Amino acid sequence: MVGARRPLDLGQGGPIAASAAAATVGAAAGAGTVTLGLPGLGAPLSPAFDDHHPPDAALVGDCVHCGFCLPTCPTYVLWGEEMDSPRGRIDLMRQGLEGDPLEASAVRHLDQCLGCMACVTACPSGVQYDKLIEATNAQIERRVERPRAERLLREMIYQLFPYPKRLRVLRGPLRAYQASGFGRVLARSGPRSTRRRLG
Repeated sequence: MVGARRPLDLGQGGPIAASAAAATVGAAAGAGTVTLGLPGLGAPLSPAFDDHHPPDAALVGDCVHCGFCLPTCPTYVLWGEEMDSPRGRIDLMRQGLEGDPLEASAVRHLDQCLGCMACVTACPSGVQYDKLIEATNAQIERRVERPRAERLLREMIYQLFPYPKRLRVLRGPLRAYQASGFGRVLARSGPRSTRRRLG
């Protein structure tokens, strides 16, 4: 398959890729399980999409699964997981349109799309992935109940990053935070250092 290379083939292996892969799969800690990146979906959404602007089945059908999008997709290059590639996400959309329920794992894979649209220019079939992921994200945002902490984080990001003036206001405090070295202290005292001491 064209472009279907593993992250190690692209020089993306090592501790960063390994920790990112662990984060995308989730971290379990006994009875008090904490799963990273998984919204608190509860029961799967069935049907996956409602009638209010679902992904267009005709656009989904344009994907021929050639694989040209794979090396252009940052999440696929990092994790090497098919469902974290554009064609994998399109396959999840197709399954939802065919009547499969939308499960938490599918929401996680769709959420992890960065929206960079590098795949759109790489696609020889002209798949309009931008329209597909936009329609799917709107469905997810409207219908998936997320944990409170995740809702607050997402709201902060949406209220901050699209606005350059707001980002400029934060430039000074963020530089002071970097210069203080407090971030390094936090990194040393976090879960990774605990794992190093235990291991």
